[in-house]
Amino acid sequence: MTAELRGPHGGGSQRRDPERDRARLVDAFTKIAAERGYAKTTAGEVAAAAGLPRSAFYAQFSDKRQCLLAAYDHFFAALLEEIEEAMEPGAPWPEQIEAGVVTALSFVIEQVDAARLFAVESLVVGPPAVERYQVAIQRMAGVLRNGRAHSAEAAALPVLTEAVLVAGAVSLVTAVLLAEDQAGLPRLQSRLLEVLLLPYTGAGEARLTA
Repeated sequence: MTAELRGPHGGGSQRRDPERDRARLVDAFTKIAAERGYAKTTAGEVAAAAGLPRSAFYAQFSDKRQCLLAAYDHFFAALLEEIEEAMEPGAPWPEQIEAGVVTALSFVIEQVDAARLFAVESLVVGPPAVERYQVAIQRMAGVLRNGRAHSAEAAALPVLTEAVLVAGAVSLVTAVLLAEDQAGLPRLQSRLLEVLLLPYTGAGEARLTA
């Protein structure tokens, strides 16, 4: 649904797409907050960077925190979508996991400033960010759970194994982001693969894949 705006003299009108406005505001917010930090980012400058009036920001978000949450949602939805697209259903399960890890690291490296922003500022969002984090962990844990068919030992793993492994992998990436060690991100690939594959494939295959 589009909104109709009156011209400056009351004549004519301009139609604007709220969904497009929201996307532009989220994109502008992410860029500015990643450069300057959440605390120094204002609604006015986000709207200006998006090419919209300040009122457009408040038509979409009640405050800056809501915009941060929307940006957080957009970032992680895009990340998870790319990971899942990279994991070919017909490929052997360890290769699917490897493709997912490579894609995830590439995504984070390409958007490292935004990734660091969300790693640092997720505490600002509070419980809503925690809830989204848990949903994302469970979504990826579901993919990892397919590894239980890899061996009899894997089938007997504790129920929480996958969530713990995914959370551990995320913690490794977050630690590198917080240390601002961008060069360390590519080096994480072998460690992440070992963490995620070892309980299912054993040390030999985990090292071989990594």
